[in-house]
Amino acid sequence: MWYQLQQIPEGEKGTDETVALMIESVERSLRLPDLRLLTLKILQGAGAPDRDGLAQARAVFAWIVKNIRYVRDAIGVEVLQQPEITVKVRAGDCDDHTALVAAMLRSIGLPVRIKVIGTTPDTFRHVFPEVFTGEKWLPMDTTAQRPFGAPLPKLGVEKVYTFNGANSMKVKRTSGLKLSRNQLQTQIAAAVGKTLTSNWNNGLIDHDDLRAYLRVIDEKNTPFANNALLEPAIRSTISDFQARVAKVASHKAAGTVSGLEGLDGFLKSIWNAAKSVVTGAVKLITGGGTSTVKVEVTPQTPATPAPPVTIKTPVTTYTAPAPPAVVTTPPVVYQPPTTSTDFLKSPYLWIAGGALALILLTKGK
Repeated sequence: MWYQLQQIPEGEKGTDETVALMIESVERSLRLPDLRLLTLKILQGAGAPDRDGLAQARAVFAWIVKNIRYVRDAIGVEVLQQPEITVKVRAGDCDDHTALVAAMLRSIGLPVRIKVIGTTPDTFRHVFPEVFTGEKWLPMDTTAQRPFGAPLPKLGVEKVYTFNGANSMKVKRTSGLKLSRNQLQTQIAAAVGKTLTSNWNNGLIDHDDLRAYLRVIDEKNTPFANNALLEPAIRSTISDFQARVAKVASHKAAGTVSGLEGLDGFLKSIWNAAKSVVTGAVKLITGGGTSTVKVEVTPQTPATPAPPVTIKTPVTTYTAPAPPAVVTTPPVVYQPPTTSTDFLKSPYLWIAGGALALILLTKGK
């Protein structure tokens, strides 16, 4: 398995490049038999009739919902999996589900297109596939916990990408939510303010909770950290509310740690209030930063590695000096004389004679 890293810009251009990678991965899968064989097996198991595109699409939708988990990407990294990888690991996020649906349906000849939605062209937050069954395009979002064909909420802007180039890269306004950035932030602030007021009046929060939550926001430890749409609206709303109740005694019951089970409960209540304004955006919040690293995972066969290069260095061998020669002198062993000449040369004879002469001279005196 190989991983290809590349830098993708933010905003609409980044969305275009990301979807282009998804379309490329789908087309690559069509050149392999694996997904088509799996799709045919699914249709047979579901009993989908021949030439019934709607029934076949429903069968594929039901299998993916049942067998492929929705799992978010790692924080700060967008992973684009090849459809075969998604089947193998049985998990992926909305772009992985979209590529898998598109590859499986296109492998059996059903027309598919990809749609992204968001509040502005630079804030697309969700992607899903649509299938054409002969009468109209039907959503097939296998990650949104909605029935087959159920429409998704309209966030203001949508963009459609097709595999044949028609209507590709075109942005159109939807007939649903049409709010400017300021209008949307005003609605978010109103929802958060309403929740704060309710929590305060019910004795669930006090001054300490408000100060602690503002600190958490400043530390970027929230689901909406660095989000230019939500973070300013939520923080300013809590700050304004804190200023309004600064001279009011806390309503929290004595001895109660928090009616919302601590700061996490407070965070959850505020977060749910903000999300209620933009219900249906599966990927409403992303991490901050000026760019995001996109990772494309493809099941390529690795090339045979080149043999390792062995670098041989001359080895210096240390030769120990030879030990000094040991000269052994054979001991002098007295051998008795064997001839008359040798007898006369014997030192013992001379020593004995000298001793005898000394004795005779001593006696003479």
